[in-house]
Amino acid sequence: MKHSQDSAQHRVNKHRLLRAIEQRCTFLPRKIRGGIRCVADNGWRYTFRRGLYWIRVKTARVRLSGLKLNTEPRSPRVTVCLYSTAERAEVLEQIIVSLFMQTLKPDRIVLWLPQSAGRHALPGKIARLTKRGLEIRPCKVALADCGLAQTIAAYPEDIVVTAGDVVRANPDMLRLLYEAYRKNPEMIHCHGAAQVRVSPESGLVTWSESAEGYLVPSYCNLPRLALGCLVPPHTLGTDVPAGGDELIWLAMLAREIKANVIDQHCADAETTAALLIGQSEERSMRLSDIADLPVSTEELVQRLIAEQREMDFLTLARKTPQAQKNYDYYKALDPALYRAEITLWYQTVMQKRLDIDHPKSYNEKLQWMKLHDSTPLKALLTDKFGMRAWLAERIGSEYLVKLYGVWDNADDIDFDSLPEKFVLKATHGSSWVMVVRDKRTLDIPQTREKLNSWLAINFAFVTGLELHYMSIQPKIIAEEYMENAEGDLFDYKFWYFDGKLHSIMFLSERRTGGLKMSYYSPDWERIDLSYDYPRHNKLAEKPQKLDEMIALSDRIAEGFAHVRVDLYLLNDGQIKLGEITFTSASGACHWSPPEADRMLGDLFALPEPSPMPRP
Repeated sequence: MKHSQDSAQHRVNKHRLLRAIEQRCTFLPRKIRGGIRCVADNGWRYTFRRGLYWIRVKTARVRLSGLKLNTEPRSPRVTVCLYSTAERAEVLEQIIVSLFMQTLKPDRIVLWLPQSAGRHALPGKIARLTKRGLEIRPCKVALADCGLAQTIAAYPEDIVVTAGDVVRANPDMLRLLYEAYRKNPEMIHCHGAAQVRVSPESGLVTWSESAEGYLVPSYCNLPRLALGCLVPPHTLGTDVPAGGDELIWLAMLAREIKANVIDQHCADAETTAALLIGQSEERSMRLSDIADLPVSTEELVQRLIAEQREMDFLTLARKTPQAQKNYDYYKALDPALYRAEITLWYQTVMQKRLDIDHPKSYNEKLQWMKLHDSTPLKALLTDKFGMRAWLAERIGSEYLVKLYGVWDNADDIDFDSLPEKFVLKATHGSSWVMVVRDKRTLDIPQTREKLNSWLAINFAFVTGLELHYMSIQPKIIAEEYMENAEGDLFDYKFWYFDGKLHSIMFLSERRTGGLKMSYYSPDWERIDLSYDYPRHNKLAEKPQKLDEMIALSDRIAEGFAHVRVDLYLLNDGQIKLGEITFTSASGACHWSPPEADRMLGDLFALPEPSPMPRP
């Protein structure tokens, strides 16, 4: 027995020696290759700054006075944790110093050691770091990556960021993770993840030991904790398994939590290679072999199969650069790619990640509803001509704008029969409006050409796949010209969530200095809310018929998870309906303040999914 233990220890020592020799022999070529890649990816300035940082960490004597934690108020606090056996004390010291030297300072750094090691196993240089705020704590379970579970248990209200004891942390590691968290505070963010695959036949889960991952939140991202992974408070709960990356990933999968690989991640090839020395290129496990799973193996396998299919579609969608995707591209798109393309479009426009299966904010929920709630009724009420019969029955025809004509082809319009002032609209789109204030100045051939160009377009494929527009028959209508004063038309947009009126958006000054908006409560008190347009400088006068306008909007909004009802109030007291909108700005509203996006998302529940429209 003793002989076998000695042989095993000899093999371990031999492996460590060979690894050390390999690292020293390949040091210079690796640094040169890494520098060339860094220049190509990030430019000379970033490469130079990172090189200076590496030299400071590697060669400079640590000045304890220069190592500080964050002292400014921050909620929640940011705690960085790592687990180590302290076998390579020199490297461990450099790693801890690199955590102190982050461009975004952590509030706490916790080093977890096996109970058998204790503080006495550490050299004096590391022990002295406790004077600068380093916490050294014993870990009950002697497993790599147990530091995450222990830290969450010790500091459940903190943001917990993992670090490894093999490679030094990039100086921007923490800042990039925190910036991603600020944009998507519900997600787990990481600098690298392995791409997971599952066999539908056997249920065998495999992953390569890379750190590329999918650049969207996905169950198929297995986080590489040692490269840096941010876990928001209460995301994983209190029963976090202590073990390797795969056990943390499995806990996430069971809880329906997706991992997000951030855009500017620090998982470069050299760092990843150093992390994975001695590990096989591909690893696997069978979910049925894992005990005490809170969810059945069959359900987890089916969850992975569905996600794997979506990641395959996403990979296919990424083959076309986002800047090259135009109307023709989206119109010819296979409906199986709609979900992937909505995700990529949203991430490009909003510069945020989208977990379309678990939307939280207003904008995120509208992306889900474009896929799963583009019903025939929504199409009917979005149709500026088709809605008229429904509205006449629901609220009365007297609230509809006077109609002069409707045409399938702009060449059929008899402009001589129209009054001197009128408005032309395409019934199957948004913002396709032509206001004619003097028919004598109208270039009729050019107008026909423009209107026919609108008729040739399916608006569903114009901006972010608003699929409820897909089945609307394209027509041109002419309506009565309306104004309140000096060509301006006061627009009152009533925002409903789960059938309840939340706010009223007031728009004016279209022709006098640019469109402005302001939000009011149902009692007409100013609300600190806006998006995309500047706010009014002054308070707007409360509409005299506000109660009647609210009563009309209530009847229209009944039965919808979210809808916006647009009304006009003319100077003579007439109330007219403008349009009904279900996807304001296609779910890409840049809200002010930014937290309004989540606040509005909390106001309504998603409806039961409906079949997705298809061409």
